[in-house]
Amino acid sequence: IVVDAKNLTGRAGKSAVLQLANYLSEGGLGLFGLIITPAGLDRAGRITQREQWLLHRKMILALTHFDVDQMIDAHVASEPADIIIRQRLEDFRLSI
Repeated sequence: IVVDAKNLTGRAGKSAVLQLANYLSEGGLGLFGLIITPAGLDRAGRITQREQWLLHRKMILALTHFDVDQMIDAHVASEPADIIIRQRLEDFRLSI
């Protein structure tokens, strides 16, 4: 999994999604990546995220710091931490 951590004051936009998309390929690192950012994606970032999925089959999910904290808490409690990623994936699929 390719992970791109963005330390931004606002939401990540189109350029952040495209930067990560450039690393994703079938013959290379795969077609799944995560952007970790304090506030998630802005409107342009979400549109670009959908375009990457629909046109290139590149799944790029955005996790917030809150999501990462929940994953850590779940791991500490010996619960499955991947539930957060699964939920973000479901949220994305429902938004299309």
